[in-house]
Amino acid sequence: MQICKIMIIEFLFLTFLLTFDTLSAQTEVSGEVWGVWDPEASPYLVTGELHVPTDSCLRIMPGCSVIFQGHYKFCVDNNAIFRAIGNETDSIVFTAIDTHLTDSTGGHHGIRFYTAADGCSLMYCKIKYGNAIGEYRDNTGGGIFARNTDLIEISYNKIINNKGRYGGGIILYGTNSRIFQNYISNNRAQYGGGISIEDHSEAIVSNNTITNNYVTGEGGGIFVGYSNNHIKNNVIVGNEAHLNGGAICLYESDAKIINNLISVNYAHYDAGGVRIGEHSEPEIVNNTICYNSARFDGGGLHISDNRNRYLLLFNNIIFGNSGSEANEIFVYACSIYVCYTNVDSNECKTDPLYGGTIIYGPGNINSDPIFSDSSLRLSEGSPCTNAGAESVYISLWDTVLYAPDEDFEGDLRPQDNFWDMGADEYNPEYIEELLQKPDKFYVSVYPNPFNSSCRIETQLNSVIEIYDIKGGMVDHINPIHNPCSIGNNWKYTWVPSQTLSSGIYFIKIETTSQFIKKKVIYLN
Repeated sequence: MQICKIMIIEFLFLTFLLTFDTLSAQTEVSGEVWGVWDPEASPYLVTGELHVPTDSCLRIMPGCSVIFQGHYKFCVDNNAIFRAIGNETDSIVFTAIDTHLTDSTGGHHGIRFYTAADGCSLMYCKIKYGNAIGEYRDNTGGGIFARNTDLIEISYNKIINNKGRYGGGIILYGTNSRIFQNYISNNRAQYGGGISIEDHSEAIVSNNTITNNYVTGEGGGIFVGYSNNHIKNNVIVGNEAHLNGGAICLYESDAKIINNLISVNYAHYDAGGVRIGEHSEPEIVNNTICYNSARFDGGGLHISDNRNRYLLLFNNIIFGNSGSEANEIFVYACSIYVCYTNVDSNECKTDPLYGGTIIYGPGNINSDPIFSDSSLRLSEGSPCTNAGAESVYISLWDTVLYAPDEDFEGDLRPQDNFWDMGADEYNPEYIEELLQKPDKFYVSVYPNPFNSSCRIETQLNSVIEIYDIKGGMVDHINPIHNPCSIGNNWKYTWVPSQTLSSGIYFIKIETTSQFIKKKVIYLN
């Protein structure tokens, strides 16, 4: 019996040691790094600047965590290869021990590619608390920086809470990249809060969710300068620019903007949605540009000085935007051609001093799109279904535009006899599937930000309470039942008191078992 007790004690002690060893496994790294990083040695604690040296390769395996102990760079040098490839269930985390980002301290200095080799990849990673501060050449690209690199795959990542002068989340200089299906949120910059693409970079930015990013300058979601790119199938929602282009801002760019949902973005000056800057000729096809707002000129689109150039708008929905000069489209010294688009021409204006021309081609309508849900999918009764076209020939400029073969979610176009307007192609099978799904507790608010009233929609029949940022209740609303296109939802309208000041407020809806809060920005 005594021997058995001793054996049990030894077994338990050995198990403790093995468990302790596993729990305490960690690896300090600095200087030159290459080879393979395995999760068994994770977390990797970065104690100094890292370099994947010239002609070397570093592979980080799924399940690894890289934790910066100070404000250090992770550099991929000339002709080096860096691959951090996680998977759906086991991501790779890049974060910092200091998460308080200021203009001079905090976070880490980002993952930085300097003329790296073709084949670098960041997939299924979480990149958080990058902070590009310091001298001019290194104060851009808070999360990911790439200069003169052949090709970088940036896909399936979560890029959040990063900060840089240009490109809070990602910046490309003279670099080719596929930026695909990332969640890019809560990043800050002066230009390009989520993504900045510059200096003749070639990038395909597709199927990303770009939300809640902020810039002190231009391009809350995306900024493109001196580059021609494809921006397609993205959800660009709730971004903000202190100057221009709440969602997208282009300069010297002939980008193709296709199949994007651009909604509830805000600019303190021009273009809550998309600002087309000087010397740009983009194609804007099958986008849903709704409920964006700007304090001054065009709420949906602002087209700036583009003399001797022309812009083409085809198969879009431009609706419910707000701006001081023109709610939907404001044109300054430029010619634009609008066809097969749902837009109110009375809400589109040209600059009274410098002029501009809006040419309305065939197929335009002016009607409430009748969306089916807060993701702005079309309902069965929407006037935008079957109202688009497969292609259009513009004889004035001898140009043909084609509609995409799929919508922003990958549904084939057309589902019926004709193409639909906007980013979504109405799919009755999807709507039927949605109807059969169990209800989920949600609340949507739009427009957001707003300056007179907003609509609140939820599945709950409950009193709504509105609180200020200090927690004081400033208003409440009783419900009014109003059947929605899908199911029966409860809709509310909040009209703040004229004495209520501009600011951030929280809408709270509560039942006996659950509650939800939604942030809303009121601009008095």
